[in-house]
Amino acid sequence: MKRLFFLLAALALVAAACGSGGATAASVGDNVFTYSELADLRPSEDVRPVADTARDLELLVITEILKGGAADLGISVSDEEIAEALVVIKAEVEAVQGIPWEEVLAAQNLTEPLVDAIVIQQLLQDRMVDHFSKTLEVSDTELDVAYNSQLQALSNVCAAHILFDAEDEALADEVLLLALAADADAATFADLAVEHSIGPSGPDGGDLGCVSPSGYVPTFGQATRDAEIGVPYGPVETQFGHHLILVSSRDVPELEDLREELLAGVRAQKANIEVSTWFQGVVEAAEVTVDEAIGVWGPNPDNGQYGIVPAS
Repeated sequence: MKRLFFLLAALALVAAACGSGGATAASVGDNVFTYSELADLRPSEDVRPVADTARDLELLVITEILKGGAADLGISVSDEEIAEALVVIKAEVEAVQGIPWEEVLAAQNLTEPLVDAIVIQQLLQDRMVDHFSKTLEVSDTELDVAYNSQLQALSNVCAAHILFDAEDEALADEVLLLALAADADAATFADLAVEHSIGPSGPDGGDLGCVSPSGYVPTFGQATRDAEIGVPYGPVETQFGHHLILVSSRDVPELEDLREELLAGVRAQKANIEVSTWFQGVVEAAEVTVDEAIGVWGPNPDNGQYGIVPAS
């Protein structure tokens, strides 16, 4: 629900809506939005800047366009589904804010109809992603790219290191030779770490525990994947200095073990792009009129995206 929280935070910056009775503020095809409906989006009767009114009206218009486009594909959300989503959202927001939902709405100058419109958009977007995902093919190359991009995060490495100052690379080379001696072992590496490492893990024999390589700076993380298990490796330079690394174990999942998860992720990424392209076409084709007192419907001169350009 991160996107919802973002929208709530953004909308919280907008002041309260004013009303002008049943006059038409905008229409999408045969669907009309009145000034009364627009006023219901905000709890106050204070006069609002035109740009803020246009922003609220645009939310209604975009939601209606999305509902119509989704319906053409046989996709919709029911009142029951919206209510269920709101139950979850309210619980999450109350837990984060530490106050009742009604107080959250009042504090952020929001109303239930405004939140409903946001929730409908989110639910429909999720349905559209699922819809497009089902027909998307994923190539072996795309799967390999996804696998390799996530490999560090999905792996688990148990390692120790010895850290030297940036100017002590020569010393690092000398200690590496000692660590690589024929009779050297993990205990020897630990003793060398206690003696030479300037890092906080030095007194513990350089032990870093078992973590994902993605938890380290990139160069060090990659080195924990490249190093031969049980063989001291380095020196590896990072912004902290020079490191000698000893990997004691490494768990790297095979692509086949992650195939379904990776396929779902790649399809979702591609589907998001498909949905954006589809929706752009739907928005551009929509028959939208807006009261000129609020603004005009069309491409935003700054980014080219369709919406309400507020009256000056």
